[in-house]
Amino acid sequence: ALRARKVAFKPLPLKVALHTPCTLRQGEGQEEAVLELLQQIPGLEILPVSGQTRCCGAGGSQMLSQPEMADALRDDMVDEIRATGADVLISSNLGCALHLRAGLAQAGIDVPLQHPVQLVSQAVSWK
Repeated sequence: ALRARKVAFKPLPLKVALHTPCTLRQGEGQEEAVLELLQQIPGLEILPVSGQTRCCGAGGSQMLSQPEMADALRDDMVDEIRATGADVLISSNLGCALHLRAGLAQAGIDVPLQHPVQLVSQAVSWK
């Protein structure tokens, strides 16, 4: 049974740029939840994206209704993500992920973007 099994994490030697979306900070009050989960995985170098205190530009329908402003906010984060040299970018919000992925592609930055659950599934080891 699943309850009888213990979860452990195998090491993942990756540099991870972590984007914390506004929905976790403001809407759910779970700002640290993803960080705390990822810190359980040995070998990860977690690099928080410093723009955490502001929107990435996706903001609801903002990326559609105000694309110039949305792109300007995103482009600052894209520049920072490039500077981290991260192997992967993590975001738990689909809208943010789509917006950031478009910005990375536009800037010619080949960094995969994953949901935190995808990264956790790579590291999980059942005992």
